[in-house]
Amino acid sequence: MPAQPTVAVGSIIIPLDVLNAVLEDLKVPVNTQTFLEKVTKHSTAPPTAPTSSQTRRDVHNAVVASLAKSIPPPTPAEAVVKRVDPSTVDPAVREKRRKLLADTRTAFNNEVPTPFVVYTWAGKFDNLQWIMAQIVVTSDDEASTQTFNEWCMWDTGAQITMVAGVRLDPAVKGGANAPPQGFLQAEITFGGVQTPSIQCSIGYRPQLPNNTQHIILGQRSLIECIEYSVTPSSLFPPGTVTPQDTYGSLSLSRYHDPIDSSIQAFN
Repeated sequence: MPAQPTVAVGSIIIPLDVLNAVLEDLKVPVNTQTFLEKVTKHSTAPPTAPTSSQTRRDVHNAVVASLAKSIPPPTPAEAVVKRVDPSTVDPAVREKRRKLLADTRTAFNNEVPTPFVVYTWAGKFDNLQWIMAQIVVTSDDEASTQTFNEWCMWDTGAQITMVAGVRLDPAVKGGANAPPQGFLQAEITFGGVQTPSIQCSIGYRPQLPNNTQHIILGQRSLIECIEYSVTPSSLFPPGTVTPQDTYGSLSLSRYHDPIDSSIQAFN
């Protein structure tokens, strides 16, 4: 049987039949010829022959690393705006929201900080973890809410959860004369879990890094209060990596409420 044609990825030579099988496993609609051309263009190291220790797992990881440089970002979803009766808000929830918001405004001197996140879609899609979340943002007067259901960036380098101001309805920000930046109340529920939902503060600014329209989940009253673990994608079974978990997957364990100091398990 004639030898299979090969293509070099990094320091691995991949037989084309194996490459096709891995791409099929990944379920990514990529034209093989286009993919090979891009891999060849970005490859700088001279190819070496595979050794006996290099398995399909090595091929899988090499292809995932290459795909991460060309997969487009998930599109931010449309948000749903609602008008609500403030008198229907649970007093305990209202009190918790206001304490969190007051603490956040004091901590940052009422100035929304600049996120530390640095990335570009062209080559660093795999530098950040993604997680599906429902985020309900509430106006200060509690008369308007805006709900987002979308993939969000889990960024341990961001001081606070943030959203681009242009994505917020004027009524949620406080009307047509609302300041260009500020803090609001938010309730976050993560995909795949029922409880707990988390009360936190969310900042908005006219512009986020690289003009991203995605919501950035940050430290204050959110990530800093969650016990979690990360499984890198290199440990995933072959063919199970999706664009959102190219970096890895998050497992949420427990949440510490910064207001009442209670500890709740994610279910």
